[in-house]
Amino acid sequence: MAIRAAIFDLGGVLLVGGRPLARRAWEERLGLQPGGLDRALGDAIGPGWAGGRTEEEIHQRLGDVLGLPVPDVVRLLSDLEGDSYIEPELAELIRKIRSTHRVAILANNGPDVRSHLNARFGLEELVDLVVISGEEGMAKPDPTIYRLTADRLGVDPVECVFVDDRPENVEGARVVGMEAVLHRDVGNTVKCLRSILGLPE
Repeated sequence: MAIRAAIFDLGGVLLVGGRPLARRAWEERLGLQPGGLDRALGDAIGPGWAGGRTEEEIHQRLGDVLGLPVPDVVRLLSDLEGDSYIEPELAELIRKIRSTHRVAILANNGPDVRSHLNARFGLEELVDLVVISGEEGMAKPDPTIYRLTADRLGVDPVECVFVDDRPENVEGARVVGMEAVLHRDVGNTVKCLRSILGLPE
């Protein structure tokens, strides 16, 4: 069956950058080893969006782990994402295929991310659909959220190609019959998508 839709992860795929030096500075300030901040955030999110946890609850949990008041947690997270940007090659590809394919973003994020990213990047102008796990009460790699995304796009899961930088999320897409690309670098992902979508080089 022909591919009629492309679905992209957000963080680490479409939304990239951030401030690695700021991350390490915060880790040093907090007495954490490199990578410790990401582990603390992962622990704070836990079942997170799928479990109905709010942004405020996650900020409080992260503050408890790090010994920071919530305003400092918010400042920390803002510092880390300060230089984030939409990956230009993938954005260009999306603009090219939107006349022939449906395009969605499927992101494991909290319910506040939609308004934040729309204000900053005009996210919903780039694609046809944005599905946020925190709004749905489920998260990748739960097969249900892939099926929900395909349904809202008006296509069957087997008519979709899905791109994510986490192997477990790629596998979740394959479980429901989607073609899937594990994102490692932009060049390879664009090459794979061009092949899958039948686009000229």
